[in-house]
Amino acid sequence: MTAVNNASSEKFIELFTRSQRKLYLFILAQIGSAGDAEEILQETNLVIWSKCQQFEEGTNFFAWTAAIANFEVLRFRQRRQRDKHTFSHEFVAGIALDVTEQLDHTEDRQMALEACLQQLSTDDIELIRKRYQPGESGRSVADQIG
Repeated sequence: MTAVNNASSEKFIELFTRSQRKLYLFILAQIGSAGDAEEILQETNLVIWSKCQQFEEGTNFFAWTAAIANFEVLRFRQRRQRDKHTFSHEFVAGIALDVTEQLDHTEDRQMALEACLQQLSTDDIELIRKRYQPGESGRSVADQIG
């Protein structure tokens, strides 16, 4: 990124960092294995960094990185072609499209949820946090609070 100015570098790093979870989920949906998805994400990140100067600021960063990830998924699948349990490229492409559409709405839903939580009392927020804490159920929280 030597030829890119400092503001552009910072913006790229911000976009890159914010896209990691979404990109991981995009890959995971196509692969199904968390370990393999992590491996593919790392390979994808290497390509993203090597091509960072090709990204046009103002365009859809996730679409650009998802295209790179898609190529890396295809490469991964070609390397694993010997496995009897592989899906067709058409099926995987369909899954990738579905996941992309769902991920596009994730941020909007998160912001709406945060806005709703801000309207609740402290006690109500605490109740919700307890209920959705890993390992908790509605019954166990009800037992705790009587």
